Amino acid sequence: TEELWVVDSLASTVFVVDPAQAAIVRSVRVGAQPHGIAFTPSGDRAYVTCSAVNQVDVIDGLTARVIKSIPVPAKQPRQRGHSTGGR
Repeated sequence: TEELWVVDSLASTVFVVDPAQAAIVRSVRVGAQPHGIAFTPSGDRAYVTCSAVNQVDVIDGLTARVIKSIPVPAKQPRQRGHSTGGR
């Protein structure tokens, strides 16, 4: 099924939306003030920048659970990317 993953900065949550039903089907609590999301090419991981806590949360794409929080040496990170090959 098709899903939309929507970052809600005020709620510190990523919502998984079924666009056919226009309904939230899952929600994932992440670090404070999330601003962006990027997926690995395979879709098995999503990376969410959390600017208020200077970290990137890693979400398992199948279970929609945070599996790791990575502290980053940046103030208020808001963008993320992957190198060639998804690394």
